[in-house]
Amino acid sequence: DGKRTINYTTNNGLADNTIRDVSKSSGGGIWIGTYGGGASLFENEDFKNFSIENGLSSNNILNIFEDKNNVVWFGTDGGGLTSYDGKSFTHYTVKEGFFSNIVYSITEDRDGNLWFGTGGEGVVKYDGKVFTRFSTDEGLNNGYVLSLLLDKEGNIWAGTRYGINKIQKSQTESGYTI
Repeated sequence: DGKRTINYTTNNGLADNTIRDVSKSSGGGIWIGTYGGGASLFENEDFKNFSIENGLSSNNILNIFEDKNNVVWFGTDGGGLTSYDGKSFTHYTVKEGFFSNIVYSITEDRDGNLWFGTGGEGVVKYDGKVFTRFSTDEGLNNGYVLSLLLDKEGNIWAGTRYGINKIQKSQTESGYTI
């Protein structure tokens, strides 16, 4: 009825009280990304917490996204990207060859490609095998991509510190142009 508010904190089992992102899980729960405590999955009035100790690459979560294959992706501040298939974690950092250790935003296109907005290295597309970067060299107006959106035509919109960019589907090798 909108007249009742329930507050959840670390006192109730939440990993940390500083929340950076909230996302729906395919199983009906809610993913909560915290800055400092990792991530919490809230299901059946209970929190299950994930941190560096469980397999995350960083406890500073900036974005959580569940793809069409039910893999959960965590964009972090300092730990790059972590994927979680429900059983194990995989890290994608500069050490492993990813472009940035800061991932602000994540989305998925109609073809199942994942898109990552990074801290300083532009937009990165992942087709399940190869990471392809779109940077200022390709026309992006800034490398700090804070938000991403897929529009109804299949274009990716990338919000940066200096405005917004439209990454259009094309017949180029990468499949997109800025």
